[in-house]
Amino acid sequence: TIPGVQIRKAAGSKDLDLIRDLMLICGVSTIRARISATLDGSTWWLAFRDGIEIGCIGLEYGDGASLMRAVAVEESERNLGLGDALVNTALDAARARKDAAVYLFSKTDDFWQRYGFQPVEMDELVAALPEAPQVLAGLQWDWLEREQAWKLVL
Repeated sequence: TIPGVQIRKAAGSKDLDLIRDLMLICGVSTIRARISATLDGSTWWLAFRDGIEIGCIGLEYGDGASLMRAVAVEESERNLGLGDALVNTALDAARARKDAAVYLFSKTDDFWQRYGFQPVEMDELVAALPEAPQVLAGLQWDWLEREQAWKLVL
């Protein structure tokens, strides 16, 4: 835990709006209409300090695997452990689901390698999570080829 920070599950459209706001503010996405955050088949968590949203992360569920989404942390809250706390929250949820693996998209490698994520071919991720909202968005908006797929075996 981080003193003064609360992490809770997102619930409802108001929280999804907060998640979309954070993704834009933190540079995770640049076009609000293309943010595929949903609570259907997914869980999202929001982090707050003094009632103000400062971070989020999501987990989209497939059959035996999950897709980690959008680790977004406000710039003033970076390097204080919040990213780690959010990632561990999502990984704990994937383990509780008994997932065999967690996948993600990222161009950053050092951050994910410290958790044990390894690069994999995009085809593997798409095959493992063909109905995940972010996979479907990537196929629709044709950005998958610009991303690196990562996998953590649980």
